[in-house]
Amino acid sequence: MARRGGAARPAAARSPPAAALLPLLLLLAAGPRPAAAYRVLFYPLGERTHMLVHLEVAGELAARGHAVHFLAPDCHRAFAEATLAARHPPEAAARFSYVPYPLDCEWVENDKKRAAVAGELHGIWMILEALANRTDALLSDGGTMAALRALRDDGAAGGIDLVVADPIAFGALLPAALGLPFVDFDVGTAGSLYEPLFYGAASAPAYIPAVGTFFPTNGMGMLRRAANLAATAGARAMLSAIYYHPSLWVQRMVVKHKLPIRRPYIGPLLHLVNSNFALEPPRPVAPITKYAGPVLPRPAAPLPAGLEDWVSGAGPLGTVLISFGGTLAAPAAASRAVLRAAALVPEARFLWKLSAPEAAALGPELAAAPGNLRVAEWLPQNDLLGHLRVTAFVTQGGFLSMSEAAYHGKPIIGVPLIAGQGELIRFAVDQGRGILLRKGVLTRGDAARFASAVRAAASDPSYAAAAALARERLRAARAPYRKEAADWIEYAAALRNHGSFLHTQGQVMRWWEVACLDVAAATLLLLALPVWWVYGIWAAGRAAAGEDPEAEDDLVQVTLSFPPAAQLAAKQMQLGLPHAGAPAPRQGGVTAAAAEEEGEKEAEAAAVAAAAAAAVAAGEAGKERAEVAAQLQARLRARRPLEEQRPGADEAVHAQGSPRTPKKLS
Repeated sequence: MARRGGAARPAAARSPPAAALLPLLLLLAAGPRPAAAYRVLFYPLGERTHMLVHLEVAGELAARGHAVHFLAPDCHRAFAEATLAARHPPEAAARFSYVPYPLDCEWVENDKKRAAVAGELHGIWMILEALANRTDALLSDGGTMAALRALRDDGAAGGIDLVVADPIAFGALLPAALGLPFVDFDVGTAGSLYEPLFYGAASAPAYIPAVGTFFPTNGMGMLRRAANLAATAGARAMLSAIYYHPSLWVQRMVVKHKLPIRRPYIGPLLHLVNSNFALEPPRPVAPITKYAGPVLPRPAAPLPAGLEDWVSGAGPLGTVLISFGGTLAAPAAASRAVLRAAALVPEARFLWKLSAPEAAALGPELAAAPGNLRVAEWLPQNDLLGHLRVTAFVTQGGFLSMSEAAYHGKPIIGVPLIAGQGELIRFAVDQGRGILLRKGVLTRGDAARFASAVRAAASDPSYAAAAALARERLRAARAPYRKEAADWIEYAAALRNHGSFLHTQGQVMRWWEVACLDVAAATLLLLALPVWWVYGIWAAGRAAAGEDPEAEDDLVQVTLSFPPAAQLAAKQMQLGLPHAGAPAPRQGGVTAAAAEEEGEKEAEAAAVAAAAAAAVAAGEAGKERAEVAAQLQARLRARRPLEEQRPGADEAVHAQGSPRTPKKLS
């Protein structure tokens, strides 16, 4: 019997259920995006550590279907190709092309050795000078620049949409030479120094230590804040001079290669940072700055068999990994101290990444190293830090090493080689997951102190607990950090024709305008005007009432300049009272001539006292005041000898009563 509504539909014609389409949709969403959506040129610093970070994000973009051109020194091209093949799928390599440029790697290594043995601040100056020379060599290389211009002008391939540059390599100069928009991808520099100067961030010297100070990040007292303010200003002045002083490296390159770069630095579309605030002190950042997070750390892979056995067989303190990074080589004196320290901690094993030139410099000392020390030119650092038997990590404080240590929750012993490598170590120390040793501890050969720090970090559970907190914070992200970095680069590529629209207005203002010093000066002036006007009214009122404040001050000065006897006489004369200079009636016992002479003298004394009183009241100053005082004193001194020449006068006065009191009548 046929079904109601017609014949049954064939099975092949039925619509598939929605549940069957879901896996297909998920595969399409997770798969590569449409091919060659954007064409991106990566320009990292020609060091392996910086190339690793750029390769990680470049590989992610290539896997999404974008075309990637990678600028790499010829001596590191093989390393770049091997890294890309090891960390990304084959389809990423198919969309990759390399633009090699000549670089003398031996010359570079010698520069780094000299910087490592210099002082911390001098070392960073030497590094920046060497980087400027390398950038100038690239811009001056005709073959490389011709190849880049050909890529830019290749209409069939679409040219280049965006440059991803490394700011530590003065990365803005190459995009300026090519006339292309760019993103600054910061692998790891002193953000607290660069961000306020170049990207519009607010400076925070009250709680963010200046480069090279090693001040605490969890609070500074007044004296340290004062010193930190001075150090921050000095560091900013130095970096500003490096970029903008006409006689220094950058502006010389600007003039030499006719580049349109002047102050202020507002060129990039974005400032992307290979870090987040689980690794460094939280601080204000500008809208243009995006902290994508550390892109390199990954869950640990199994170790090679021989290495696994050696690490797992360590004693009670486990295995301590030692690596001073790939950019700078540790001084030979520091390496010798590490050798001696390993013998002082036999209950631990030491696994040390040491380059061939560094190992050769140690010579027979390395051959006589203790049995608990193993040296290798290359080690799988990320996988070792993820091993349970690795208990501590000795590092110079580079961003890559510090991010991998935090990602895997390992305590660190930090030994910064130059200024700019100690800031992350200081933050780790303040969080309780690390120990800071200055480079001089090792270069002076203090192996005992180094051994003590290693023993503490490997055995004290408080360090491991604090490091576990940092691990949780880094691993809480929903997606890998390389994907977030790639998302931001796609965002910048989509808006490549919009210019640097995220820079702050403060970057184009003068520093005193940003600090509102002109506003403060105008405000003080406006407040001072009414105060001056009120004071003028008050002073006029006092003058009209005969109470001149300035005259009162002069009166005090005049009064103090006279002797006490003259002051008393003047005051009595003002009040109309009998006083020492006033004439008084004389009684018997004195001849008429003597009385007349005495009256004349008293009249003269009264006149002098009156003049003194007038001077006091009027507040006269200077010569007249001094003359009146001198006359008064002379008259008083002249009177005393005259009285002494009258024998019996005093007795007569005393017998008849006071000369200034009338004789009582009987």
